[in-house]
Amino acid sequence: MPIIEKYYHLRLPDTKITEYVLEAIDQTQYGISVKTVKRLRKKHGLLSTRQQVHTDDAIAEKVFKIRESYPTAGVGELLKMLDDEYGMRVSNRAQLISLLRVIEPAELAGRKGNKLKRKRFWATGVNDVWAFDQHDKWKRFGLLFHVGVEVYSGRVLWLKVWWSNRTPALLASYYFGAVRDTGGVPLLTQSDPGKEAVGIANAHTVIRQHHDVTLLGSIQHRWKRKPGTNVKPEIFWSGLRRGFSPGFEDCLEDGFIFGWYDADDNLHILVFRWLAIPWIQRELDSYRHRRNTRLPRSNKKKFLPHGIPDLIFERPDRYGAQDFKVLVDPAIVDATEARFAPSDHPVFELVPAWFKFKIEAAYAGLNAPVVSVSTFWETFRALLRAVSGDLTPEDLHLIHSRPREDDEAPADFFEPEPGGAPWPDELGKLFYPKSVTSPNMPHADADDQVPIQQPEHGGGGVLEGEQDGEEEEDEADLVGDEIPWAVYTDDEEDNVV
Repeated sequence: MPIIEKYYHLRLPDTKITEYVLEAIDQTQYGISVKTVKRLRKKHGLLSTRQQVHTDDAIAEKVFKIRESYPTAGVGELLKMLDDEYGMRVSNRAQLISLLRVIEPAELAGRKGNKLKRKRFWATGVNDVWAFDQHDKWKRFGLLFHVGVEVYSGRVLWLKVWWSNRTPALLASYYFGAVRDTGGVPLLTQSDPGKEAVGIANAHTVIRQHHDVTLLGSIQHRWKRKPGTNVKPEIFWSGLRRGFSPGFEDCLEDGFIFGWYDADDNLHILVFRWLAIPWIQRELDSYRHRRNTRLPRSNKKKFLPHGIPDLIFERPDRYGAQDFKVLVDPAIVDATEARFAPSDHPVFELVPAWFKFKIEAAYAGLNAPVVSVSTFWETFRALLRAVSGDLTPEDLHLIHSRPREDDEAPADFFEPEPGGAPWPDELGKLFYPKSVTSPNMPHADADDQVPIQQPEHGGGGVLEGEQDGEEEEDEADLVGDEIPWAVYTDDEEDNVV
């Protein structure tokens, strides 16, 4: 039954649900018909659109509730939220559009601007490229976003909010989470240039090289140096800004307008962070789920397959596509994560442990109120008062003397330690020539070729651009802790990747 429910919520007809179920079961022992699917749906309360028969008044009531948090959501997003949040299946877009013409005519007209800018992006198939990017529009609130997208299907692999989005260890943890969720890695990762991206770039390169020795001496990451060329994440941020951000942004802005929140007070920052980040993350999880399970509008100018992102990602063969996912050894993933995203890194701490104990007790004392757009600041103010009353002078000194976190990635964060062994034994032995020019990377631009240069301290090769072109004649193999590293600096003249 769970598999029927899954495809029911993807709004597939019973005939399609039956096809997917048959593909998932052993047909030599089991079978299922369209009639059986219909019967099971009704038995478990999964009614079709016609069977639900919602009135305009009932739909309007739920639309008004949704508008409290999502005042600018479009028709497709509303249809999905009505289904996911309230189990209401509206017959078609036309019915909802007719209703919106009555209850919000000006807003409906404002969403029909035809203001899209078209850009070209190529992808060979599913898991050819994972592209990621950060989003800083809420930095004034201390909330920073990061997204990873599988570019062919459009599936959002991760969508995160935290108090940082430029610490390599944090971003690498998002990548490792997606690797475990999907059971493999893509051929390439991709991002804009930046120090924060070297964690994912290096981690992905190490994993790929362990599973394909022909990649030794190359970096399996594509840097999109030209502005606006990391297309898929930028398209996603545009949609998030239109459909998700406005309602929550207006809510958070009220704290500044009415003086409830002081961004220069460390106590305010800690309480805000503890309350806001988990709440916004839950909302982002719902938004990501809707994006991944909703059929986008058809676009005749788009050559990539038209379908639900999750279905394209899971069954590319149904869309005439190939899956390039590289299956990986879990032990290699664990060992690589321990190096690039160590769990004891301070970036993973939402608030200090001692403060977490106090604020959780204060929140429980308030009967753990549900946080929403309409209750956030009321809950924040009550929680601030409760925590303040439980703090000792020593606690207050710790809070107000606490330095602000630096969200900039250190330039040498991933350089090998001179003479050290930065890798656990589980990663095994790696063999690299002292100096080698990387082969042409799949689908990479001409300026993405990355020569490797051996550093003076004798560690791994440092990946840099535009060297003098001379190669050492000594091609002796290096073993163990000597690996290539991706390093990024702000010096444009060095063309560093």
